[in-house]
This record gives sequence, C-alpha cells and structure tokens, in this order.
Amino acid sequence: MKENTIKLLEQFQRANDIWFMNKDSRSFEVDFMEWFGERKVLTDNYLRFLSYLDLGPFYDDTAEVGKGGLDSAVKDFDTTIITSFPGSFRGIDLSRILEGKLMVSGGFPYLMGQGVDAGQFTLIPSETITTYMTQNPYTFEDIRNWEMLHNSNSAGIIVGIYGKSWDRDKNSKIKMLEELVKKMDDFNDVIIDFENDSQDYYGVVASLKTRKNYKILKRYKKY
Repeated sequence: MKENTIKLLEQFQRANDIWFMNKDSRSFEVDFMEWFGERKVLTDNYLRFLSYLDLGPFYDDTAEVGKGGLDSAVKDFDTTIITSFPGSFRGIDLSRILEGKLMVSGGFPYLMGQGVDAGQFTLIPSETITTYMTQNPYTFEDIRNWEMLHNSNSAGIIVGIYGKSWDRDKNSKIKMLEELVKKMDDFNDVIIDFENDSQDYYGVVASLKTRKNYKILKRYKKY
C-alpha cells in the first residue's frame, strides 16, 4: 500500500474514531471512498476560504509541504511542492517538486533529502520561497517549529484545517492550531480565522511577514 494512501487511511480512522476494521472488506472500501470524495470537495471549499482571506495559495513563492498527490491542494497552480511522496503525483510539472521533508532549525527552513540525498540538509533560500503552507497535517510533528519561521522573520506560514463538523478529530485539530498560535510572537500580520456550520468547518493560522506586495487583512478571530 502506498505511503500517501496509508496516511489518508489513518486520517479516515481518526475522523471516524474507527480503530479496528477489515481494510479488505467491501463495506470499508465504500466508506473510505465516500470519505475521500468528501475531502476532495472540502479541499476545493478550503481553497475558496483561503481566497476569501486573500491568502492564496496562488503564488509561486509559496511551497505546499508534506502532502501527496492524493491530498495536495495546489496541483492546479504553480506552487512548489515539498513532499516525501513524489511518485504519487501525476500530470504535473515535476520541476515543481522538491523531494524530502521540511525541517525548521534555528528559525530557518531546511530540506532533508530522501533517496540518494538521504540525510542531507539543504537550506532553502528565502528569495525562492517566502511562505510555507500545509493543510490537515497528519500529525503535530509535521508542523514542528513552524512558529520559528514566523518568529525569526525568515518565512511566512499558512496552516489550515478542515473537515465535517461531526468529525471525531475536529477538536484535536483545533487544539493543534491553538498550540501553534501560543508559540508565535507579534500578531500584527497574523490572520486567525475559523468558520463552522452544521456541515463543515474551516480554520487557518497564517503569518505573511515576507510575502511580497501583500495587503494585510485586518482580521483576527479566536475560536
């Protein structure tokens, strides 16, 4: 089973609080595919949510981090993609992909290589990428030290969450954003927004210190 699929299966389990299941059963396949289809619609709605907040990700100085071809939100744009699952992407310009993991150390972003570059750390220049984004991180470790990018002025961040209002992992994802915010300094150019209705929810924490020609949106909401 492909690693990107495994990560999505784990998210499906957390969202539905299902921990014992027969992955080979027809009923599981139907439930998972229904959930996966819902997430694709939610991703499109999440992009509209970001667009409403004037956050993109329609900029070539932004990098999406840690997602695969099955759950990337930026395949239709020129956004750089930092991923551990390069083989999961189809039909895009492969020059957009940086294979590896984003590591933040001392307030600066590094690419930790994989494959033939395993174990190598390369500093990502700030003139190439000014904003790092991800949505529905698989775990809190996926955004570890991201607040340091904001606090050190080395890059901006966009961390989003979304799902169905009844998802069992909704509160833990909100808490993940809250913990990120607690570690951030200087909220003059930080956007925190959370929208929730009877069906869906969408949330984001965004720091845009380094974005070029960005008009700061005076919107700050706690959830």
